[in-house]
Amino acid sequence: MERLAELAASIESDPAEVGRQARLIASAARAAEDWAVLSRSQAVVGRAMRMLGEVDSAQSALGEAIDAAKKGGDQELEADAHIALSGALSMAGQWNDAFAHLEVAERLGSQELRDSAELQRAVVSWNVGRIDDALRLYAGVIPRLRRQSRSLDLARALANHAGIQLSRGQVADAIGDYEEAEELFRSVGKEFAAVQVHDNLGCAVSHLGDLPRALRLFDDASDRYAELGHDASVPLLARAQALLLGGLSADALTFSQQAARRLHAEGNRAAAAKALLAAAEAARLEGDHTTALDIAGRAQQWFALDQSVGWERAAELEVMRSRHELGDLEDSAIDRLEGLAETLSSAGNVRGEIQARCLLTIAACERGQLDVAGKQAALAARATRGSRLLQTRLASHHANATYRLAAGDRIGARRDLRRAFDALESTRQLRGAADAGASIVTQAHAIAGLAIHMATLEAQPMRALAWMERARAAGRVSRPALPPTAD
Repeated sequence: MERLAELAASIESDPAEVGRQARLIASAARAAEDWAVLSRSQAVVGRAMRMLGEVDSAQSALGEAIDAAKKGGDQELEADAHIALSGALSMAGQWNDAFAHLEVAERLGSQELRDSAELQRAVVSWNVGRIDDALRLYAGVIPRLRRQSRSLDLARALANHAGIQLSRGQVADAIGDYEEAEELFRSVGKEFAAVQVHDNLGCAVSHLGDLPRALRLFDDASDRYAELGHDASVPLLARAQALLLGGLSADALTFSQQAARRLHAEGNRAAAAKALLAAAEAARLEGDHTTALDIAGRAQQWFALDQSVGWERAAELEVMRSRHELGDLEDSAIDRLEGLAETLSSAGNVRGEIQARCLLTIAACERGQLDVAGKQAALAARATRGSRLLQTRLASHHANATYRLAAGDRIGARRDLRRAFDALESTRQLRGAADAGASIVTQAHAIAGLAIHMATLEAQPMRALAWMERARAAGRVSRPALPPTAD
C-alpha cells in the first residue's frame, strides 16, 4: 500500500505515468484476489484517467475499485472510490448519479472523507448549474481548509471557486484565486494540476481584455503539457473562450467546434456541451444566426440528456437569442422567456438572467406588451447592480432605454442611453473590461442605432447632433488587439 500512497500523491504531478504504474499493481492484485490493493490501485488509475480527460476509462476503473472494496469489506476504500467516481460522472454529465455516489460516500466514510465529499459536492453543484449551492459550500470549506493548513485541498477548492467567480464577472477575485491555487499546487509538487490552473488563468486574463497575455499563458501551458507527455483537449475550449472574449469570434468558432468533437470523443460530455454553447455564441456574433441556432439546439439537447438543468437553460437562451435575430421568435416565447429568466436567477446565473430579461424586454416592446417590458426592464436593472460585467450593464441600459422610448418616456430613455455611452467610453480609458469583446461591439451597435432613433425625435437640432455624434463614436467601439498601455 505504501507504493500506492506514493502514486496517489503524484497524480497531479504526472497522471499518465501514475496511471501506467497503478495498472501494473492492479493486474497483480487482481490475479492474487487482493481486494484492498485492487481497490486502492484502481482508484488511483481512475483519478489519473479523470485528470487526463479519459472519462470512460476512469469510470470503468473506479467501478472496479468500488466492487473490490465491497468484496474486501473495507468501507473507507469504498467511500474513497465513490467520491472519485462522482467526479468522473460529473464530467460525463451524469449529475444524479454523481450526487448519489457522494451520498454513499458520506454515509460510509470517515470525517476526512466526508470533508472530501463536501468538496466534490461543490464541484458537481457548479457543473450542474447550481451556482448558489456551490458558493455556499465553498464559503464554508475554504476558510476551514486555511485553518487546517491543508494546502492541496485548498488549492483544489480555490481553483474551482475561481471558475465560479469568473462566470459571475468577479474577474480580479478569480485571478487572485487562480494565482494562489497555482502557487499552492507547485509548493506541494503537483505540476500537472499547476499547469491546468495556469491554463485557466489565461482564460481569466482574457476577461480583462489582455488577449496577448492570455494567449501567452495558453502557449506556456501547452508547452508544459507537452513536457509532461500529455496532449490536452480541454485547453482548446479555454482558448476558444478567450478568443471569443477578445472579439475574434471566427477563430473562436473554429476552436470551439474542434474542442467539442475531441471532448465528446473522450467521453467528457459536460465540457463538450459547453464547447458547443461557445460555438453557438461565436456563430451568432459572426452574424450566422442559422448556424448558431443549430449548434445551440444541439447543446441544449446534450445538456437535457445529461439532466444539467442550469446549463440546458443557458443553451435555450442562446437558441432564443438566435431566433430573435432571425425574426423567428414566436409570441409564446414571451411566457417562456419569463420562466427562463427566473430559472437562471434561481441557479445563480446572473449573466444569463440579465440577458434573458433584456431579450424579453425588447421582444415585449416589439409586440406592444409594455407592462411586461417595464417589469422585466426593472428586474434586469436590479440584477445588473450586482454584476461587474460590462456586457450585462450595456444590455440593461439598452433594454431600459428601448422600453422608455416605447412608453414615451424620453427623459428616462436619455438617461439610460447616457449611462450606456458612459460605460462604453470607459472601455477606451481602462486597460480592459471584464467581458466579451465581440459582445460589446454588437451591443454598442445596437445602442448606437437606438441613439440615432432618439436623434430623430429631438426637436432641438443641437441635441439631435449630440446624439448622432455619440452614436458615431459608439459605432467605432472595439476591443484593442493589444492593451492600451502596451508599446
